[in-house]
Amino acid sequence: MPRRAALLALLLLAACGDSKSGVDPVEVDPPTDSATTPPDTAVADSALPDDTRPPADTTGAGPTGSGLWVEDANGQTVGWLVRRGSDDSVAHRVIYDIVTVYHPESGLFFEVTMSDGVVRFPNTVYFTDYACANPVGVAVGSCTDCKSAYDVGFRHAGKWWRMRGGVDFELQPAGSTLGGGLGGDCVSHGTSNAKGYPVDAVTGPAPPLDFAAPLRFVFR
Repeated sequence: MPRRAALLALLLLAACGDSKSGVDPVEVDPPTDSATTPPDTAVADSALPDDTRPPADTTGAGPTGSGLWVEDANGQTVGWLVRRGSDDSVAHRVIYDIVTVYHPESGLFFEVTMSDGVVRFPNTVYFTDYACANPVGVAVGSCTDCKSAYDVGFRHAGKWWRMRGGVDFELQPAGSTLGGGLGGDCVSHGTSNAKGYPVDAVTGPAPPLDFAAPLRFVFR
């Protein structure tokens, strides 16, 4: 009996030894998906704070806005193009060297020739003196029932002038006159009842006094 008990004990010990591999299991971390997880150091360009982006260059910038602009040979803004041609009875077609522009800073509309940068008079200009020094008004023309246009401007003797808008004509003194368009020569007139729309000197923002010729069209 003791021999059988000893033999049974040996068999149990052998069975327990065969059931173990003798190597401890190794834990393996799950693999990372590098295709979907960006590195911690990667920063999208759109995530950069605003203060890291270079500021816009506004040096020399003039009035802005989408459209066709007129500027002089030095890149100075003349105005936004309103139309080519004119209401003038002679130069009323686009084949002639004339444009109407709008200057946003002053709110003035004026006509100018592209080849020489000369600002044109809207019509005959009346002066109180005999030497065409002090403008008082712009001739009404053939329509005495019409009212004056708003913000029509012209340049004379180093100043910009603005026609009063939406008013009836006045009887004005006209010691001298300059013709419409390019003006021509100063002519002594000597009347006190010329029919004209009043004008005032521009005291606020105004277009430049000189334009470097020739002018050019620029789309912005």
